[in-house]
Amino acid sequence: MPKDLTDAKRTPRSAILDYHSGTLGLNEAELLDLFVRDRSTCGKSNDVLAEAFEVERDDESHRSLDLSKRSSVLQACDGRFDAVALSHHPRQRAAGRISESFGTRRDRHSVSDLSGNRPPRGKIPVHHMPLIGRVREMEALRRAMLSGQCVTVIGVDGIGKTRLAIELAQASVFADGVYWVSLETLSKPQAMLDAVGIALCGRLSAERGVLAQLKIEFAGREMLVVLDGVDGSPLTAAELAEALLDASEDIRVLATARKPLKTPHETVLHLAALDVPPISASNGEILDSAAVRLLVAAIRAAGARFATVDHDLKELATLCRDLGGIPLAIELAAALVGASGRADCLVADRDDSLTAKAGHASSKSLHDGLAKLFDMNVDALDDSARLALPWLAVFEEGFSVEGACHVLAAAGLDSSRAAQVLADLLARSLTVRDVSAPTPRYRFRSALFRRASVMLDHAGDRPGAIKAHATYLCIRFDRTRGYWSDSPITEWLREFQRELGALRAAFAWALSASGDAGLAVRLAVVAVPYLFELSLVDECRKFASDALHVLDSGKHNLGEILQERLQLGAALGASLVYTDGPRESAVAAWQKVLALAVRTGNREFELRALWGLWIIHHYRGEIHELLDCADRFRKLCGEGPNGPLSLIGARMRGIALHYAGRQQEARDCLEQTLAADASEHLRWNIVGLRSEWRLGSLAVLARVSWLQGDVDKALRIASSALQMALQHENSISTCYVLAESLLPIAILSNEFEAAHRALSTLVDVSSRFELSSWLSCARVYEECLRLAEAGNAGDSSPAATIFGLPRDCGNFSAFVCLTGQWVRSMMAAGRHNEAMAIVREALARAEESGERWYAAELLRLKGELLVRANRIADAACFFSIAQDEAAIQAAYLFSRRAAVSLATVWRDQGRTDLAINSLESLRDCAAGPMQLGS
Repeated sequence: MPKDLTDAKRTPRSAILDYHSGTLGLNEAELLDLFVRDRSTCGKSNDVLAEAFEVERDDESHRSLDLSKRSSVLQACDGRFDAVALSHHPRQRAAGRISESFGTRRDRHSVSDLSGNRPPRGKIPVHHMPLIGRVREMEALRRAMLSGQCVTVIGVDGIGKTRLAIELAQASVFADGVYWVSLETLSKPQAMLDAVGIALCGRLSAERGVLAQLKIEFAGREMLVVLDGVDGSPLTAAELAEALLDASEDIRVLATARKPLKTPHETVLHLAALDVPPISASNGEILDSAAVRLLVAAIRAAGARFATVDHDLKELATLCRDLGGIPLAIELAAALVGASGRADCLVADRDDSLTAKAGHASSKSLHDGLAKLFDMNVDALDDSARLALPWLAVFEEGFSVEGACHVLAAAGLDSSRAAQVLADLLARSLTVRDVSAPTPRYRFRSALFRRASVMLDHAGDRPGAIKAHATYLCIRFDRTRGYWSDSPITEWLREFQRELGALRAAFAWALSASGDAGLAVRLAVVAVPYLFELSLVDECRKFASDALHVLDSGKHNLGEILQERLQLGAALGASLVYTDGPRESAVAAWQKVLALAVRTGNREFELRALWGLWIIHHYRGEIHELLDCADRFRKLCGEGPNGPLSLIGARMRGIALHYAGRQQEARDCLEQTLAADASEHLRWNIVGLRSEWRLGSLAVLARVSWLQGDVDKALRIASSALQMALQHENSISTCYVLAESLLPIAILSNEFEAAHRALSTLVDVSSRFELSSWLSCARVYEECLRLAEAGNAGDSSPAATIFGLPRDCGNFSAFVCLTGQWVRSMMAAGRHNEAMAIVREALARAEESGERWYAAELLRLKGELLVRANRIADAACFFSIAQDEAAIQAAYLFSRRAAVSLATVWRDQGRTDLAINSLESLRDCAAGPMQLGS
């Protein structure tokens, strides 16, 4: 029988190295990066960093963080621990495939070989020790995952749910990856939706849009998704799990929680405490106990300098029984033992709140025991750490070192002391690394977070902590905007997305009666460009509107507020266009910006306001005003023809010329913008951080190509523009390309399969980001496509559809396309009088608004209706007018159609000579397919 724990079999060195753990769940490079990543922010010298990281202190509360010593302790531990090996198999079908994804049980002491090529996987947490005493539980979990699509591991805080999930996730192999989403400290449904959106989809969605996005993006996938710590909003977690399961029968969801999710497909696995030695246990039985082995491993992993030969094994066994076999409690106790070098200190000083006999403890007693251990760990901290602990509870969704140092500065700690505090909390297992973040971020364990939040409230420091955090967010993202062009914008957007929950909370506090109205304005000014860029347009509108209300009320401590008014007014105007549509509210918002910019001589915002009004006129089909805004913009630029803003002005004019029916001039302007160096003019934007101006030019150039007779080229250009928009992940640009280019071209060309795909994408994107203007436009196109495929209007009434939907949303992008389609369908149904009424109103609207690009086709359709009324002479006259109109516009496709319609009339009248003369005019048109009839 071994007399010392050093005689027992220990974890092989390879098992520890497989976890890349270092001593604190991080390797040495990561720990160094924790302190030296941004010296300019923390204000620390290399000497101070070295002191905080290497120097042995006499004070036990500042014990050494010498990694080499701790690593040597871990490497010497070659004792006995448990691990579960899961096999690596190629993808097969159905149950067999899923079975092999989770593998089969191997020797209980072996570590699986996870080398070789593996499918993609998200960042899965690592743990600084192997899994101990959970062989049966792992086998039960594997079987549960095989038999059900959704498994929830439940148990009290600290029981080891996350650790078990890590083990399964690390060893599982799925064709489309294994993904980990940490939700442990999130209490708000939207925060949980956002976290899943970032982790799985790579970006946020508006409100609940991520649920629909999961079903779309992961349709048919084979993957494992771990939702860890869903107790903050179980209903939201259940909806997320169901959305994933609805996407594919080969998706598996593993959740950890205190209680079941209660979803229809759920299998529940209750996790019990580790086995502890009985009171009468021998030394051998004590050493075989999983709880004791975990305690010893945790003490040594903490770098403790004690030899267990000096301790009675009975004391260790008693301590494990008192801790109830709860793994987290054991780890926290190990930190205390490691600091003092004595295990009997906990046994001797225990009280009822610490004692939780294994197998007999209630959930409340276990919770109280953990709370007592947390308190004991906090008491073991130095004064600075005890002061800092509650202030860090302001970071509900985790924190960076830079953010923590800024907040703790408000608590009176300089950056040097703050860094030492963070290191000590990490060493004591009070904080953990957030592996989902691309840069180092940390968070409290959920139980400690709740306790620290209570401490923060009791001390009355929450307002100060929130204000410090809000101030940091202002500084952080305002500074980012100053040099965003030096780095990929996607990096800054990812950082902003991770802080968005905190920014929302800070903004809500700042607007409250006890908040800081001036800080609310600063937060809004910083946030709106990012929100608009992320297509969270409605939230951008709310931020801007609330902040403008603060400015109007005068309830702020800001001095000069001109720039803030301009920035927030621009954000409000741009947002209203896509949420409420291009209505008078959006016009009024932009007119205010324009008037203020002109009055104060602010050329930058005068240009932005003209661009915003140009967008509104564009969507409303007001082409006279569209041309006027474009010309005013170009005149105000005051640059040469190839200046960045002049190129934007040329694009604006080119688009306006196309809708005005001047196709060759439009082509010249658009090709000029596309041929120029785009690197500069892409940087100017109305609200957000970037704008893909080339996409707009390509989208309209595709329309021009279609009108000039090259249908195939038009479809290629529009499809290429769509792929670019999707690649840039700019939802507004994506909707623009779809609604203004690909959808109308596909429908008018009878490319119905392409039209259905484009329509589906438009609905998905506009729904996901709540772009109501584009969603209304999609409904109009849906009706247009239905009519095009049916070919006959039947008994349906067009009035509400044609003139109702566009007027309701203010967006006339699809109006002309739908008008033409209704006229054709009604002609096929024999409803000629109704069709004629629609044509007359559409022609009157074209004359009034200046949108004449479709006028030639409307004139031709009027001629076709006259033919059916047997008014042949009048029909021939309108065909000739249509042909002349198309020729003037350089719209060769419509010119050919008019010529063919006229030739058909003459042929049917026996006037072959006139029919031939009509077709002779086609020689002057661009080459393209010719079809008789319409």
